[in-house]
Amino acid sequence: MKRTFQTFVIYTMVLALALTSFGTASFANNQRDLSLAEIMGEIDTKSSAPTTVIVELEEESIIEAKHKGKNQSKQNLKAKRDQVKHSVLKETSSSKIGQEYEYIFSGFAVELKSNEIPNLLTIPGVKAIYPDVEYTTTTIDEGYMIEE
Repeated sequence: MKRTFQTFVIYTMVLALALTSFGTASFANNQRDLSLAEIMGEIDTKSSAPTTVIVELEEESIIEAKHKGKNQSKQNLKAKRDQVKHSVLKETSSSKIGQEYEYIFSGFAVELKSNEIPNLLTIPGVKAIYPDVEYTTTTIDEGYMIEE
């Protein structure tokens, strides 16, 4: 009798553990699908003025993949980028695709209304959004030669 009870308890615990692990696996998969891209830097998303942002893709660039020991082709990267670009054009009303990046950075520049930027965050394949900042150098006076 005691042996039968122990066997029953063991089988019940094994069954309970097995059933709970299936539920958490599907929950984890659902959570991953709900992740949003990040906005990096200062971007005004309230204005309707046109602005240019850089969209980083989840797909690794050629150099990044090579560094990690993975194989990445230009054709594969272009196909993934074209999928995301098509989704961007569908989700935004007045966007215009600009420069495309594939070698060191995987992504593209897009000009759109600032208040449409949050629409980009939900597009599958988008990892992050960056402001398109242009840096310039400033000239300074030449140094004077010190004579001995």
